[in-house]
Amino acid sequence: MRTRPARASPYAAKMRMLNTPNKYVIHLRDGGAVTVWADAAEGLAGPEDERDYRFVNLMDVSPEDQPLFDIHGRTPTDPERVIVTVALIPRSVVSHVS
Repeated sequence: MRTRPARASPYAAKMRMLNTPNKYVIHLRDGGAVTVWADAAEGLAGPEDERDYRFVNLMDVSPEDQPLFDIHGRTPTDPERVIVTVALIPRSVVSHVS
């Protein structure tokens, strides 16, 4: 039996993660859980932090492909180096994050 070679995503060569992501498990109030792999997270500063949970990765993304991503920040020295939001979860649905 002959098999076809796997096709790469058309975006695989146009973006690159720069760091090894951390594993975050978001426990939801309804009993479910979501696992997110991200470089960093916002909204984890403690009970007084009222921001929604935002999980981001530092990536190199070609400028022509950046409109396909939720860009949360940019580096001033490299137009391809951006901070990409990989998950944005409302605080109201989260029980806790581990």
